[in-house]
Amino acid sequence: RRYVEALEVLAHASAIARDYVDVRLHIARIRLWQGQPVEARHELDTILEIEPTRTDALVLRATATHRLGDLAGAEHDYETVLAQEPEDLGALIGLGDIAAERRAYDRAERLYRRAVAAHPGSGVPHARLTGLMPAHRWRVESSVTYSGFARDKRDPWWRYAFTLGYRASLDTVVSLTSDSEDRGFAFDQHLAAGVDRQFGETFGAHLEAGVTPDADFREEWAVQGGVRLRARGDTAPIGPTWLHVDGRHARYGTGDVETLRPGLVQHLTDWRAWLSLWQISVWDEDGQYMRGWLMRADAQISRRLHAFAGTGTAPETQEGRTIDTSSLFAGLDLDLSDRLIGHLAYAYEDRGDSYIGHAVTAALTVRF
Repeated sequence: RRYVEALEVLAHASAIARDYVDVRLHIARIRLWQGQPVEARHELDTILEIEPTRTDALVLRATATHRLGDLAGAEHDYETVLAQEPEDLGALIGLGDIAAERRAYDRAERLYRRAVAAHPGSGVPHARLTGLMPAHRWRVESSVTYSGFARDKRDPWWRYAFTLGYRASLDTVVSLTSDSEDRGFAFDQHLAAGVDRQFGETFGAHLEAGVTPDADFREEWAVQGGVRLRARGDTAPIGPTWLHVDGRHARYGTGDVETLRPGLVQHLTDWRAWLSLWQISVWDEDGQYMRGWLMRADAQISRRLHAFAGTGTAPETQEGRTIDTSSLFAGLDLDLSDRLIGHLAYAYEDRGDSYIGHAVTAALTVRF
């Protein structure tokens, strides 16, 4: 009610003095408070046509632009402000927020600390620094998968996976995994340790090594890793483009299997949806070259609900034999609370001249 009354008064004042930018600036602020970034940015564009270097208007426009999902546009306005006023609080906080959204935590921390040094009496940068490190640094993920079969009849398979993850720093996650499979005729347990590290805004890498003691059908040991590079920044309405290259070497009782997976991940709009495409090359246990592909779509439907679906045809190794396998899969992740995440997924696999598989996975993640 008060916002409506204030806007009526300010609109009347603006009609009398159309070039009085302070009135328009107050209108833009109220529009932002009301959750109307489009209307706010329209006012701010008008202000900046009159006074192009006005920093408070640039900061507000960057805020509105950020809320509309245009990270690159917001970043440009914030940097324009810092070029004129290197200690501007709003610009430092805004750039830090964008860096944190991109998972460039080192850069976000540097910007927030600059804001603390320049404005020691403000609680805002202190709060941002406190919130930068997740409150729950540990994750326990447990899942169970049931697989039933058609065409080539066999007993159901059960798979039980357990992963303990720890965020050692803003950019580094380490993990331990136990992945067990019961196929009726034999039981294997694969144990692995891994690390994932983000190096600034544009480069990241991961590495994992594992072993299966007394393996019957799983790999005896495996080493896998990969790198990712941001090849394109944010330019609305398209988000950043990431290039990936992953590799794996596994030793089976029948021989070594090597896999190379170059891929591309394209984010859309405000990072709430993304598409992934992978080319898969495999050198199987007999040294023969095989190849395939995989594509997947992800969408953050709401703050708590994430959905994905995909399809592909690629070589897959089971029980020491590598065969072209066609697959369809889909799933949902739901934040049940700040600490709990539920997961449900289904996968269909057609393994050439062998079986057709139907797998259902249920999982729960606990953060603490």
